[in-house]
Amino acid sequence: MASSSSSALPFFILVVVYAATGALAATFEVGDNQIWSIPSSPSYYTDWASRQTFAVGDSLVFNFNNGAHDVLEVTRANYDDCTTSNPIATYTPPGHRGTHCSGHPILHLRRQWSL
Repeated sequence: MASSSSSALPFFILVVVYAATGALAATFEVGDNQIWSIPSSPSYYTDWASRQTFAVGDSLVFNFNNGAHDVLEVTRANYDDCTTSNPIATYTPPGHRGTHCSGHPILHLRRQWSL
């Protein structure tokens, strides 16, 4: 018969791993020092994202001029079609994500990623 201390070990390890993953969460400023705006190159945000390593629990910070731009999370289909009419209001299970500025999606002020 196993002792109660040895049966608690897997639970303890799980708690430590869970706590450590939260401690490792990173915050990314989208585009580094460039504010969320129409980029000089259509691939600017794609190139920026390809240099990053994102993980579940990380945060993306979008710095933008209030009133000039906004950030919408959209489905893969809406991203591909530059559709801004039905943005995602809350996070759902992991999957492909994208963002648009509602006034300028065709001008490459958009970004996609996978969770």
